[in-house]
Amino acid sequence: MTSLSFLKGAPVCLGVLAVGVTAASHPSWAVALAVVVLLGAVSVRAPAGVLVAVLPAAYISWRVGPGGSGLSVADAALFMGTLASVPFVPWAEPRLRRVLLGLAVYEGTLALAVVSHPTQRAILEWGHRILLVGGSLMVGTALLRLVTLRGVLKTYLGASVAVAIASVLYTLTDSLRPAYPFGFNKNAAGLLLAFALVITVVAPTLATFATGLLGPLRVALVLGLLSTQSRGAMLAIVVAVVVPELRRTDSRRGIPLVIVTSAILLAGVLLVTQREAEKTRLNPDGAQYYGIGARSGSDHEALDIWGRERLLGAGLRYFYDPMFRTSEPHNVVIVSLAETGIIGVAGLCWLLWSGWSALRGLDGQLATLARAVLAVQVLAGMFDIFWVAGRGSFAWALIGGAVGARAIRPDGDELPMRTTAVDGE
Repeated sequence: MTSLSFLKGAPVCLGVLAVGVTAASHPSWAVALAVVVLLGAVSVRAPAGVLVAVLPAAYISWRVGPGGSGLSVADAALFMGTLASVPFVPWAEPRLRRVLLGLAVYEGTLALAVVSHPTQRAILEWGHRILLVGGSLMVGTALLRLVTLRGVLKTYLGASVAVAIASVLYTLTDSLRPAYPFGFNKNAAGLLLAFALVITVVAPTLATFATGLLGPLRVALVLGLLSTQSRGAMLAIVVAVVVPELRRTDSRRGIPLVIVTSAILLAGVLLVTQREAEKTRLNPDGAQYYGIGARSGSDHEALDIWGRERLLGAGLRYFYDPMFRTSEPHNVVIVSLAETGIIGVAGLCWLLWSGWSALRGLDGQLATLARAVLAVQVLAGMFDIFWVAGRGSFAWALIGGAVGARAIRPDGDELPMRTTAVDGE
């Protein structure tokens, strides 16, 4: 047995022993630990399969963890992917270190808020954000060493088409109401469909779909996005992707596609807003419980809370505290101010700048895609929840992929479309 094989097996053996020790005194902890050990063992033995599943699993927000943990299938898949990626991460890559340093600074600012307002939810969320950013970076950097990029993106786009079709059917059979495909949150599904649409617009050759399939694929994704009625995702695509594409499109053949896509998405935003306004007109007393009215209320409450604790905020996940009697703001800046104060917002800006600057000078298609998805994710976060499983990790995985591609080919800009699988032995 090689030393690497021993290192892979030792944690599993220790985990099994820990399960046996805790089984008698704390059976619930033993069950949770056994699940973690099982996930870890699968990640070690089949890393390529685990990594391929991370991006499609971003859609699955079903809760699977013990009560209070908030663990979702997307979190579990990312956790497994993080474990599987450890031996294949190019730790010496300067761009990766830059982003990890930004993450360390951000988590340091969050730690101040956690110490100031220590709760179980705050501690769990502190670790959760390490997973969302750091774990996603690791998965992205390791992907190209184990599997083909085409395979990963085709798998994600295939899952996106299924969600898009389910969204359209849901809306058509439910009086044109917002779609909750397979029980997924409409805004989560909408933003992930937006990411898929970004792939087909910004870097269509990465997935190498046949030319004849690209058009129907885009139509399905646009219709699915419209069915979710996720205004934040639609506006984010128009601002962050469609307008820049229109400015840099050097082919007249591409201009009609960009204009039509933009017009359709903006029309969708206007129709959804008009429908909400009509609903508010008919029931003005209920406006505070849904849509723009509810979000405006939680935003104002969050700013009031921040006004009382400007430096460190009221603590991570403060809105779960019954004392505040409020809900989570759908704006990443406002919720960051309320949770972690000015210091936390400064840390968030540092983190985002670290991710963006790591892509500076990278001209490959994956780097371009990563920039576009990060911009869409941040802009959508001005209208929706930002730190959440699945859609909260997508851009970081692509940043990791772009950085990993440069680590494989430091002297070239082109992305390695196919790499040899690494067994680690």
